[in-house]
Amino acid sequence: MRNIVWMPALVLACNNQGQQSNSAQANDTVYSSASLVNTTRGKELFQAKCIACHGLGGNYRNNNAADLQISKIDSISIINTIINGKGAMPMFNHVMPDSDLAQLELYVKTLRK
Repeated sequence: MRNIVWMPALVLACNNQGQQSNSAQANDTVYSSASLVNTTRGKELFQAKCIACHGLGGNYRNNNAADLQISKIDSISIINTIINGKGAMPMFNHVMPDSDLAQLELYVKTLRK
């Protein structure tokens, strides 16, 4: 089993001395990790590997697949399910690189209602 370490991304606006700036001109936007990853790749992976059971919207439930629109599992549980499979879902262990796993996990969460 893979050991995946998740580190939150935090972007701070800094002045020239490397200190956080309180100036109105400073860009004080904080980006979430989801906005830093291209979910287009996640969508491509989902359509290639998951759509047969989960459907385009994630709620098809073929082969008793989970309804991803109402799923509340956290990111680590999503990754573990992708890697290890669950029920009729096959394992994708060693099939996709960690970067693809991360992008697929983020895309799956976009399907939630």
